[in-house]
Order: sequence, then C-alpha cells, then structure tokens
Amino acid sequence: MRCLSARYGAVAQLGEHHVRNVGVGGSNPLCSTIPLLVVACFLTSCLPPAATEESNELAPAWASRVEKPNVVLIVVDTLRKDHLGCYGYDRRTSSNIDRLTDSSIVYENAFSQAPWTLPAMAALLTSRYPSELGIQGFNKRIPESEIFLPELLAAHGYATHAVVSHDFVGAKWGFDQGFDSFESFAGGHRTISSEKVTQAALRIVDRFDEGPTFLFVHYFDPHFLYIEHPDHRLSDTPPDAESEWWAMTFKKLRAQARAGKLSSEQRDYLLALYDSEIAFTDQQIGRLLDQLESTDRFADSIVIVTADHGEEFLDHGGLGHTSTTFNELINVPLIIKWPGIAEPVRSTRYVAHVDLLPTLLDYIGIPVDHEVAGMHLRERTSDAPIFSETRRYTKVLAVIKDGVKLVYDEQRDRVQFFDLQADPEEQQALPELATGGQMIEELNAYRRRAAQGLAGVAPEDEIEITTEELEKLKALGYVD
Repeated sequence: MRCLSARYGAVAQLGEHHVRNVGVGGSNPLCSTIPLLVVACFLTSCLPPAATEESNELAPAWASRVEKPNVVLIVVDTLRKDHLGCYGYDRRTSSNIDRLTDSSIVYENAFSQAPWTLPAMAALLTSRYPSELGIQGFNKRIPESEIFLPELLAAHGYATHAVVSHDFVGAKWGFDQGFDSFESFAGGHRTISSEKVTQAALRIVDRFDEGPTFLFVHYFDPHFLYIEHPDHRLSDTPPDAESEWWAMTFKKLRAQARAGKLSSEQRDYLLALYDSEIAFTDQQIGRLLDQLESTDRFADSIVIVTADHGEEFLDHGGLGHTSTTFNELINVPLIIKWPGIAEPVRSTRYVAHVDLLPTLLDYIGIPVDHEVAGMHLRERTSDAPIFSETRRYTKVLAVIKDGVKLVYDEQRDRVQFFDLQADPEEQQALPELATGGQMIEELNAYRRRAAQGLAGVAPEDEIEITTEELEKLKALGYVD
C-alpha cells in the first residue's frame, strides 16, 4: 500500500525552515519522520477556527435513566438532512419528524460511514467501519462472527424485531442476525412500501407491554424511482412532460446529469418528486409515532430517527448516491428522543453512526466487551476523527475532524480538504491545510486497517446474486 503525504503542490517557507510537500508514494517523509509541528504551523490562514467542545447534552437523559427502555430505530433510506423542516427546509415535508424534535436532541453534524445502504447500515448496527466488515461491493454478506446490536440486546432480555424494505438490509446479507422476527417488504424501483412497513411495525408496538423491545424500522420510498404521491404533490407540470424523462433508467438519467444535459427545470422537478416521497414517508412515520405515543412506556422509550445516506441532485455534478463522500450523501439527520429530555436540544457535536451502539448499550447498562469503531456520543470530541468510505464504482475515503474534511480519491491519487464550517456545501476544495499532516497520518492508519479487513473475508461469506435480484439492482441504480 502506498503512503499518503501532505503534499498539495506547494513549498512553504517558515523562517530558516523549508518544507517541500512531496507526492503520494515513494519514500514519503510524512509517513514517518517529518515533524508534525512544522506541518501544523504552515498555512495557518487556511485553518478554520477550532470547534468549541459542547457541554454534555446527554446529561439530563443519564440523570433520569430508566431500566431497559424500549428502543425504536427508524431509518429512512436516501433522506437528505437539508430536506427536513427541523433542519431548516422551507417545504412542508416532515411535520411528523419535526414534532419529535420537541423533546429530542437534534445533531447537526452526524455522519454516515458510507454513501450507500449496505455498508452504511452494517456500520450503524455493528459499530464497525465498512472495510473492517469486508464490504466492498454487494457480493458478500456480513460475517456471522460480527456482533449486531440486536444480538447484544437479546442477550439481556430484549425482544428484537425488524421491519425493512430494501434488499441491502435483508437476511441474504446477514441483517437478520439477532432478531426474533424479521419482515421484509423489499420490492422493485416502482414499489411503494411505507404503508406496509408501518402496518407491520404497528403490530409490534401493540406488544410493547410484553417486555423491553428493540424495533428497527426501515423506510425505502425516497429512493429512486422518485414517485409523486397525490396527497403530497409539490410540483407543477413537469418540463418535457410528453417524454416522461424522469422515469428513464437511473443509468441514463445519471449519465445525462454527468454530461450536463439535465436542465435546472428538470432538476427542480426531480426535487419536487423526491420531496413528495419524503412527505409521504413522514406521514407513515407519523402513524408510527402516534401509536408509540399512545403506549404507557413512550415517555420512557428511546426513539431514533436517521438516514442511511442522502442523495445528490447536481450538488457536485452528479445524481443519486454511492460514489462520493460529499455532505449531501453522508451528513445525515440524527434525532434522538431520550427519557428525561423534555425540550428541544440542538447539538453541533460531530458524531458518527458507529457511536450509536456504544451509547445505547451504556444507557441500558450492557458492557461492550468487543472491539467497536464508535465511542460514546458524550465523549466524541471534535479532534476524534470520523471516517466514511465507498468502494463501489470509486474508491473514496473521507476523514472528518475539527470541522475539516479530508477526501482521498484512491483511483485518482488525489487529496482534497474542505472547511466544513466556512464551506458546508464543499464547493471550494483547499489544496493544502495546516492540519494536513496529522489527518494524512490518520487516513493512512485507517487504510492499513481497511486492507486487513478486506483481506480477511471468508469464502463462505460470498453470496450468489440471482438474475431477478440483479435486474432489481439495475433498476434501482446499483448496477450499470
């Protein structure tokens, strides 16, 4: 494996010191010997202000901990954070999710560990990074040796149930591990599944009084194909309506976007369809929340709403997800209702999906006696790096730390930095940065761990994709 350096094409002069930034590979001094003090001193004008560590936003919840609360994890597939009212969106897409925030902690800077479903959800449910799980494409299941959150909860008296609607969160890939019941409504790209998912989830909520329960609910509908719902119509007549271009295969639609042939009017129409999907899904989440609120134990329950990843609409010249780690894909919503939180709380703490497992287990009093990638949410400080990665179509790794994101494109052998505080939409890459050397070292250490994980996948974890499944994945945009 080649080692990265902090070279971005410049020579920095500091008094009597001359630091030449050298390229990736070779006898790179930044991999071993260059003094980090020197690296940390040059180009300080590029460094954003250090993030101020917050007080412990979880203190009220831990001060009033309840024994074995019900835990409801709601994940909405392909949901952009900035398309929810509670994150400042001006369309009425999320009135039910928004009302949950009245007694929840809302995290502004929560990050998924991958920009597509399989690795993102695997990381969330195991607190392990995707490459540590051996995930590159979709032809391998998660090894049975990995420990899932529902397994840990079941071992301590919890009933565990899942209702899902995407093959990539299905039993074939190992996601049924640890669940007492596992119901899937995964369908094709034209499938509308949220109503069925909600109905199945409500049947489980009706049994909450039988004992502590973990319920995982996965909603799929905001995923392509974007379908307009009559009760949530947010669009006018589509441009070029006679061609029904918005229903072409995702491969063709993405190709048009990348070629610059998708007009701003067409993009706006796609966004209207996408927002209609969110509003429809939010309505179904409202039904679930209503039922939860009617139970005697709702006040003592933990309810989490998040997304596996987001979606791009020409933010960086593309459409969809999977191949980049820009914020529109990995900076996801994260809303957590804890017992003891009686009013809305906004947190700017940088956190990761992998942090959920250790935090939940600590609240419930279950020890974590195996290796995890995450840390307790209250212990996550701005200088603790967060990693996100994708190895499908591209090989892109991101390191997020101190309000800065390092993006390494392995195929292009290119390093870029983004100041997430001054440039949250990541429109202006910085070729060099004061903290570059340290972040490069952390990236290299992560790559070494990733290489070990990817090399350790057992042959028995390989799975066969049927012709029918392959056609479904093509329609959803996962296979060209």
